Amino acid sequence: MLKIGILGANSIAETHLQALLNLDNLFEVVGFYDPNEELAIDFISKYQLSRFSNFDSLLDGVDVVDIVSPSIKHYEYASATLRRSKHMFIEKPMTTTLDDAKSLISLSKEADVKVQIGSQERFNDAFEDVVGLLNKPLMVETKRSVNKNKFSSNQCLVLDFMINDIDLILNVVKSGVKKITATALKVFNQIVDLIDVRIEFDNGSIAKLSIDKLELVDSVVSVFYQTNNVVKVDFVKNTQMIQNKEGEQTQSFNSANSKMNELKSFHESIVNDTETKVSLLNGLDTLIVVDKILDLINHTNIVYNDNIS
Repeated sequence: MLKIGILGANSIAETHLQALLNLDNLFEVVGFYDPNEELAIDFISKYQLSRFSNFDSLLDGVDVVDIVSPSIKHYEYASATLRRSKHMFIEKPMTTTLDDAKSLISLSKEADVKVQIGSQERFNDAFEDVVGLLNKPLMVETKRSVNKNKFSSNQCLVLDFMINDIDLILNVVKSGVKKITATALKVFNQIVDLIDVRIEFDNGSIAKLSIDKLELVDSVVSVFYQTNNVVKVDFVKNTQMIQNKEGEQTQSFNSANSKMNELKSFHESIVNDTETKVSLLNGLDTLIVVDKILDLINHTNIVYNDNIS
């Protein structure tokens, strides 16, 4: 059994902890560290989990580090983890800059450990069941809505949310990016409420992505248009639809824990010494696209960059 420590005590860390506790035959959660006293006390109260006094002591006591700290701190903690040759699961974005991302890739090669980046949609049951049918889609459309009441001022629609859709599309299309265009709109607020992105690929495929924080519920739906069929996946409702000349088939899946699926896959990579399904190289490819989108947006919506400083 692998000893794992959680870096962070936020709401995302709670999701990770609950998944890890359900995988107690694979991982032993030995404790957590968060420098925020208020968050740490609340975490201890809820889960009676041991708190390490500092990050170095966490590294001393684990085989694996699960990093769910604020994005701006990812490089600091991830680089320290790799220098100590510990396996690492890290939520997106892997870093906030391309230079830091490239540095982590170099460190991971020296450390010779397994690193996996969180990509919850890739491990959704409805998507995993249909991914084998996705073969060079002509066009992909993804629409994501973020609950406006849960969105915080220090979050970025692209870096914290759309990044997941970009990662999934790059994984499905498997082609170089030819051209990116992006538009951002301020509807009700002084910061951006809605973003539309179009990505053209070298193989002729097109991806259309939109994200907003105008609704009261979370929603993520992707539609894959291919020769002879259309595949639709609702990642929140955990459903799929396949449409072809013969008609339409729909299927619903149980409310599975995608985070558990991710962590199981990560564990298999460690114990079997195989490549992780979402690697640092995948993360860099995604971050390059994210960086270009943010650059395009910030040239016309300067106020938007106050969310990513």
